Amino acid sequence: MRSQRAQELIAVEQSPAALTILHEHVTSKRSRSSPISSLEPVMLQFVELCVDLKKGKLAKDGLYQYKNTAQNTNVGTIEVRTHLFAYLILANMGIF
Repeated sequence: MRSQRAQELIAVEQSPAALTILHEHVTSKRSRSSPISSLEPVMLQFVELCVDLKKGKLAKDGLYQYKNTAQNTNVGTIEVRTHLFAYLILANMGIF
C-alpha cells in the first residue's frame, strides 16, 4: 500500500518523496470511494509531513480533498485533522 511505501521512504530519509506519494493517494479518485477509516492514518502522516517540510499549499490541497471525501460520512474527523494541523504548526513554531 502507498502509506507503507511512504513509511519506508521516511525511514531512509526521503521525506519529500514520501509526501508526494501520500499526496497522490489522498487526491486520487480511488481514495474518494474508500472508507474514511482507511484514509485517517494516511492523513495523519500526510499532515505531519506537510508541517515538517513546510508545504502549506500541499497540506491545504490534501485537507480540502479529505474534507470533500469525509463530509458525507464523518464530519468530526475533518475537525480532528485540521486541529492536528494547527497544533503541529504551532508546535514547530515553539508555541507549544
